[in-house]
Amino acid sequence: MTPLARHFIKARAKGGGSDLVDPAADEQIWSYDVDPIPAAAQLYGLIKRVRRLLPQVTCPVLIVYSSGDGSIHPASAQRTYDAVGSADKELIRIDRSGHVITVDRQWRFVAEQSLAWMRKHGG
Repeated sequence: MTPLARHFIKARAKGGGSDLVDPAADEQIWSYDVDPIPAAAQLYGLIKRVRRLLPQVTCPVLIVYSSGDGSIHPASAQRTYDAVGSADKELIRIDRSGHVITVDRQWRFVAEQSLAWMRKHGG
């Protein structure tokens, strides 16, 4: 409904609390107090376009996701992995973090895995 709602609703209050596991992680991030509906509609359109283009991605791909993400369903990571056209792809699941995996409880593991992947691929 977001593409239609954007014409009538400017924003909605954010629902629920943080999904971050580490209480200190909330202090490291910032976000708006509301969800802007027109921006959400643009994001929805972008997601649809990217999904169609994923088979054309042939460069190496690393996908790191959290099973505890309250914003993006964990099944999205597997769908992305399956759809991407690269033969060189890796999927890493973490279980003790929320949406912002770069600051939550397992951020060091995410950083280590990312660095190892970049070194493996010449970065």
